[in-house]
Amino acid sequence: MTRRTIFRIANLFGVLGAIVAAVPITARALEHGAGAPIPQLAAFAPWGFALWLIAGPLLLIGRRRRAGGAVLLVVVLVALLGVRWMIPSGAARDAARSGVAAGSEVRLMTLNAEFGRADTAHTLALVRGHAVDVLVVEELTPALVERLRAAGLDGLLGYSDLHPRGGAAGTGIWSRWPLQEIGRLPSQGFEMPMVAITLPGTGTPDPPILTVTGIHTRAPHLAATARWRRDLSMIAMVEASRGTTSGPMIYAGDFNASREHAEFRAILDTGLVDAGDALSVAPWPGFTWPADQPGPAATRIDHILITPTSIGVRKVTVVSVPGTDHHGVIADLEVSS
Repeated sequence: MTRRTIFRIANLFGVLGAIVAAVPITARALEHGAGAPIPQLAAFAPWGFALWLIAGPLLLIGRRRRAGGAVLLVVVLVALLGVRWMIPSGAARDAARSGVAAGSEVRLMTLNAEFGRADTAHTLALVRGHAVDVLVVEELTPALVERLRAAGLDGLLGYSDLHPRGGAAGTGIWSRWPLQEIGRLPSQGFEMPMVAITLPGTGTPDPPILTVTGIHTRAPHLAATARWRRDLSMIAMVEASRGTTSGPMIYAGDFNASREHAEFRAILDTGLVDAGDALSVAPWPGFTWPADQPGPAATRIDHILITPTSIGVRKVTVVSVPGTDHHGVIADLEVSS
């Protein structure tokens, strides 16, 4: 095989890789307001950029100086676009890592139980082993509530606000500390309960009150895309309408969206920070779905969003639970009033 043949084969694979990479990247650029399957394809944009970093050098092999310079420019511009789109801002990380000097330590876990099929024993083992203080479960069914209670969850987390339903619509919140139901967000069919949790005192006259909202939006499937967008926009409007003195807030659950979706970025634009973005590069990107297929998860749609002015992030862990297609997320937080 001659050198020219090798170059042509490398270039061919580069072209094929660039074409495949262009699909999710283009979908990411066109995603705002588009219907299915554009939002689904946009969710894979991080993999498109990763593939581009392989395809780009293959396209460069054997190029003459002028042609190679043009190809290199395109490779660099697309790579810079990926950095701009994918990497969370340093300001967001710094705000959530150092915004709170001292406060109540809270370990929160969220898990989509996939129609209530998540393994009960494994879920309890995670709650016990990680000393979870607040547990948010999406796709909570009446049968799963009974199994969790029989396994002893109420003995670990004695306070709860549960809204189990058949199928995927139910959501529940358990807490180690007293909680009060505030209400539910006006979602497009799924339960999104909101509770106020009284945290242990930190030496101040008034103990901190932490507001936690369990999130589960519709998935962007065909006719459900509009409802999915309305759910995400509603969350952004609810947070934007809160006063600056409303206290610490957490939105935790399955958003069925990532940074690749315009409505999710609008939620972050209200000032909230994804706990997974508040850490160093090491645990990023923390993909959570799908968890029941061979290979790594493809995207992060399960999030713990915090108000960085009153909540600091110390650690985020992605955990596996048999029986569900989502990884769970555990965040170690420090909450001040």
